[in-house]
Amino acid sequence: MNRRHILPAAAAMLAAPALAQQHQHHAPALRPLPPSATPFANVFQGGAPHHITPQQEAQRVTASPAPAGAPGRWVARADMPIPRSEMAWATAWGGRMHVVGGYGEGQFNRAYHTVYNPESNQWYDAASLPRGANHVAVVADAGRVYAMGG
Repeated sequence: MNRRHILPAAAAMLAAPALAQQHQHHAPALRPLPPSATPFANVFQGGAPHHITPQQEAQRVTASPAPAGAPGRWVARADMPIPRSEMAWATAWGGRMHVVGGYGEGQFNRAYHTVYNPESNQWYDAASLPRGANHVAVVADAGRVYAMGG
């Protein structure tokens, strides 16, 4: 073997495993998630409230000194599979909304990553965070979703 070929061959052998692990630059196949059948059933699961009940919401009063805008309308969409709060949102990848981390199921610092597709009105399960977090900073850029902090 020619010694000029040894160094490039060794470099190629060392780089091959790393190159094989690169992202394929397309949206992953996601597992569909059904909406929660009873979104308010486990408000105090684990002893910690993680969202308000319809009765508590009815007691809330909001007022704003801002002038009223043009009347619009709200449209009901699919419920989140696991109601939660303190999560992060990123919407710039493929027209889908990524919801990352947060409080849910009566526990803090969850590793959830769910994706909502408004065209199909469907939630999907996506790759979880390496560990649970809330108040995560999330950004979608060049076909990837990045989660930082928490």
